[in-house]
Amino acid sequence: MLILLGVAGFLYLQYKPSTSDIQDLATNLSSSLEETIESIKKELNETNEQAQETFEDILPEPLTHEDLVQYALDEINRERTKQGQGNVTLSPITCGQIHAENLLELGCLSHWDAEGMKPYMRYSIAGGMGAVGENCAWMKSTGYVDPYEAIEKLTWNMIYDDADSNWGHRDNLLDPNHNRVSIGVAYDYSNLFLVQDFEDYYFESAEASHDGTVYDLKYSASMDWSPDQIAIYYDPLPKDLSVEELSKPPYDHGYDAGEYIGGVVPKRWEMGEGITINAQEWIISGNEFHVTFDMNKALSQRGKGVYTLLLWDSGNYYTTYSIWYEP
Repeated sequence: MLILLGVAGFLYLQYKPSTSDIQDLATNLSSSLEETIESIKKELNETNEQAQETFEDILPEPLTHEDLVQYALDEINRERTKQGQGNVTLSPITCGQIHAENLLELGCLSHWDAEGMKPYMRYSIAGGMGAVGENCAWMKSTGYVDPYEAIEKLTWNMIYDDADSNWGHRDNLLDPNHNRVSIGVAYDYSNLFLVQDFEDYYFESAEASHDGTVYDLKYSASMDWSPDQIAIYYDPLPKDLSVEELSKPPYDHGYDAGEYIGGVVPKRWEMGEGITINAQEWIISGNEFHVTFDMNKALSQRGKGVYTLLLWDSGNYYTTYSIWYEP
C-alpha cells in the first residue's frame, strides 16, 4: 500500500513492507556487510604488509657486540692516526667489558667498581701481565641512545673536550707506548658506557708465581730492554662501594697507583726513597728477564692490602701487576 503525503512543500513516500520483503532486505544487507568486511580486511592486510616491508627497509643491520667493539677500536685508531701514533690492537684481556657491564648495572660512572677495585686490579685478576691505563665514559639520554653515535661522540670528547679532566683521557688515548686496548661497551635504550683499558704489552710470554712471600717473575720481551727496578705501590684491601659512594669524591674522579712504598732492585743497589728489597735473583739475558725476591719487608710494613708492581726500564714501566695479601 502506498500513501502520498504532501507537507509544507515536501513530498514523503511511506511504504509498508511485507514480512517477506523484510527478510529479503535482511539477507541482502548481511551478504553486503560480509563482503564489505572481507574487503576491508584484505585492504588492511595489504597495507600492513607494505608498512612492514617499508619498516624493515629502514631498520639498521642488527647490532652485535663484536661490531660495536670493532667500531670503537676504529674510532681510537682514527684519532691516533691523526696524531701520528701507531694503531692499537684488541686485547684478549676482558677487563674493559667486565667494567662496562658493571657500570651499566650500577648506573653511574667511576674507575672503581662495586667491589672497590681499581683498573689495574681488575686487569690483573683478568690475567693481564702488562701495564694498563683506563678511560671510561657515559652517554645518557631521556630518549634512545644510538650506540654508534654514542661511541663516536664519547671518543671525540675524550680527545677534544677533556679540559675538565686535565686532558688525561686524551693523553692516555694517544700515548705512543700503548699497543693494545681492552674495550668495553655496555648499553640499554637510553645509556651507553664505554671503557678503554689501554695496555703496554711487549712480552712474548710473562709468568708470575710465589711461594709464601717469595715471588718469582719471568718475562720474555719482544723488544730490547734492561729492567732496572720494580716499584711497589700499596692500596688497602678493596671494600664494597654503593652507587652513592661511587658518585662522590674521590670515586667520581681519576685514580692513581696507590701509595708508593719502595721497590725491588739488584743486590747492593738502594732505592732513592722508601724501602729497599734486594732481589735474590736478577737475571737479564738478551730479551729474557728473571727476578726472584721476598716481599716480606713490604708486607710486614703495611700488612693486608693490594701491592702493585711496576717494572721499570729506561723511564717507562711495563707492568701494573697486583698482588693480594690477606694473611
